[in-house]
Parts: sequence; C-alpha cells; structure tokens
Amino acid sequence: MSSTAMRNRVAATSLALVGALGLSACNSSDTSVTTPSSSSSSSSETSSATSETSSSTSESSTTTETPSSSSETSSSSSSEGSSSASGPTEPSAKNATFKFGEPAVIKDGDDLYRLTVKKLEVAPDSVYQEANLNKDNGVVYYTTFEVTPIKTNSTYFGTNSINGLFLYPSFSSGQKAKRLYGDTSACKSESKKLAVGETGSNCYIHQITGDKSSTVTYNNYSYSLKWQ
Repeated sequence: MSSTAMRNRVAATSLALVGALGLSACNSSDTSVTTPSSSSSSSSETSSATSETSSSTSESSTTTETPSSSSETSSSSSSEGSSSASGPTEPSAKNATFKFGEPAVIKDGDDLYRLTVKKLEVAPDSVYQEANLNKDNGVVYYTTFEVTPIKTNSTYFGTNSINGLFLYPSFSSGQKAKRLYGDTSACKSESKKLAVGETGSNCYIHQITGDKSSTVTYNNYSYSLKWQ
C-alpha cells in the first residue's frame, strides 16, 4: 500500500504540538536525525497531540485544468488526468533539486502527483504567543506548497495528503524538529479532496532548533527532493 493511501485526512482547527522528526526516534521527541533506512513509511495525522516520527536527510504553481473528454476512465476508483494537464507529468529524478516555485512529479504507489513548494518563511514572533509556543524550542517555519493529482488509485487524495513528516524545512543531524498541526493566522492547513487535474494549496508548520533553514526537503524513503 502506498504511503499516500495510508494517510488519514485532517481538518485541524487549532495548533497542536505533535511528534519529533527523526526516523529512529520511535515516540521520542528528543532524538537526533538519522538517515531513512526502511522502504516505506507513513503516519496518521490528527488534530490531537499524537507523537509521530519521520525521515530527515541533508537534505508547481500549476493551474487547475479539467481532464480531456477523450481521456479514458479506468475501472474501480482509479482515474487519470489528461496528458495536456498543465505542468510535467513524468516522475522526477529521485534526488532532484528545484527552485522554489518549480514542480516535482512524485510517484507514490499507484498515485502520481505534482508537488510545488512555493516558499519557506520564518514565522513572525507573534506566533509564539498566538500558538502558546516556547521560543527556546526552536524557530517556527511556514512551508507553503501546491499539489495536483495526476493519477490516483485511492479513495481519497487531497491537499493534506502530502505527509507533513515527509515535507519539512531541511535540517541536519543534531537538530530537533517537530511538526505542529493546525492553523495560525498566516498559515492555514486545509483538508480538501482534489479531483485529478485540480490544484490545491496548503501550509505546514514546523519548529526546529539550531541553525536557520533556507531549503525544504521532501523525503518519503523513495524520493529525496530539495527546494531552494
């Protein structure tokens, strides 16, 4: 089963601290980063405080377009967009590097989708009071991205199907990183089902100790992509 198919969809309304990033952490929020070693991984996203772990390594804006009427509809729940859909449709190289705003195409099991990291920004100082966070626990980052399903074979694919523990501000061994679920006034995490060819936007929140990050990593054990 693909990691996309195993993710729960989330409609979070308030910011909640959950797990540390760091693959061999296994329910510890105080572990260092290790390189992924397993062949696949996923996590359930919930709005309650739940520990989760994810990978770390050193590391589109697309337009919505309706699939062509000439496209064939496959059996069961599988669907495929028109070959003329805006943006690339062939899977990217597994270790590619992109500029912010450039799309990558990711094949995840039977799902194929386009992912574009739009920007990475440091949250304003007001976020620590707004979200009741301790600034000593690290810098808060907002990662804004767009996603477009090209082909799906799952019951649900949405704006929140990109696992937030696979997509994060890049950090190195020795740094600690946590995913924060929910919204702030400047970073809204949306859970919306997407049809093939439809583009959705979303924003993830992380808090990371140590040196400030200027790049974003996507690492799902198969791909290790970077935006800079």
